[in-house]
Amino acid sequence: MLSLDEINIKNVLLDVMFYPIGVKFFFDSTLLSIIALLLIIILLLKKKCYRSDSYASTFNSFMEFLNHMNTYLSVGYSFKNAIMKFDANDESHPEHLCLSMKAMQNIIVFNGTDQKMFEVLYEHYPIKETESFQKLMLQALLAGSQSSYIVNITLDLLYLKSKTQSEVELILFQKKLEQMILCMAPLGIIGFIKLTSSQYLSILYTSIPGRLIMIFAFGILILMKITSDHIVKIKLEG
Repeated sequence: MLSLDEINIKNVLLDVMFYPIGVKFFFDSTLLSIIALLLIIILLLKKKCYRSDSYASTFNSFMEFLNHMNTYLSVGYSFKNAIMKFDANDESHPEHLCLSMKAMQNIIVFNGTDQKMFEVLYEHYPIKETESFQKLMLQALLAGSQSSYIVNITLDLLYLKSKTQSEVELILFQKKLEQMILCMAPLGIIGFIKLTSSQYLSILYTSIPGRLIMIFAFGILILMKITSDHIVKIKLEG
């Protein structure tokens, strides 16, 4: 079962509106509408289709870690001393930062290897950027190079990538809004007709050909929604 933090609330709310209301309007059946809602709940419990993309939050957390490291490195601390200088018990710092720093401090205190220290870092920030940073830092520590240079270069690249991500997400927001309108518009039209002239659609709910037409129409609408969901779901990872 997914925790609340792992759930993409927006997608859940959209599907809770779309499928049960769609079933109600297309088939005029409260029972089928409830079944559709239960199906969403089952998917929420068992599947990953409503899992939120944790990459963005991990990416931002890793940048925050590097910013704190850069603060200490810029005044002359070594990489390990910068980690030890950090107060992991200070509650004003973000929780993820305190946990990662505390774990790395424990490795240093117990004379763990540099490799183990960066493995712990990757466990807290499991993204490709951390892996690349880990490889560069291991080589820098082995060669005695300046850690601050590696951290600064990595931060510059991550800031550039973050800016690109923001621009892409702005474009995708418009597309997702259009998708939502296109998916909900047919439901709004049917709902309006049912409220104003319900007898106009009665033949679609009382005859076999009418039922088949509604099944076909709703199937096409579902296919359109699934296709559009796939189109606008672009991963910016990597």
